[in-house]
Amino acid sequence: MPDPQPAHPIALVVEDDEAIQSLIGVFFPRFGLDVRMASNVAQAIQVATDHHIDCAVLDLHLGAESGVDVLVWLRAQPRYADTPVVILSGLQDFPHEAATTMLRYGVVSVAKPMSFADLCSTLKRMIANGRTGDDQV
Repeated sequence: MPDPQPAHPIALVVEDDEAIQSLIGVFFPRFGLDVRMASNVAQAIQVATDHHIDCAVLDLHLGAESGVDVLVWLRAQPRYADTPVVILSGLQDFPHEAATTMLRYGVVSVAKPMSFADLCSTLKRMIANGRTGDDQV
């Protein structure tokens, strides 16, 4: 059964760091974003299958997995082909394959640590304007 129409846009957040999960769980709702949390690729796919999402925030490094795998899966789903996506990473330089995939799919990259206010504002702007790789946090 689909989710009832939410009052706020829903962000899929895929992050394996519990401290960052907790912070996002507090800050995103303050900025008008509901959150569906996942810690790994399989959970992210399950959440996106079971619920409608309006945007996604993906950690690049999820232990042995990668948020890029979630990105590729999202883009392969017709309903998420244009969903705004932000990739988070503690790295300044992304591995070549990840960077190439991110450019191909037009996602925004954000270096940790980040401003939650800026991240939320960027997500809301991307949702309102449609997916674009031109927004930067």
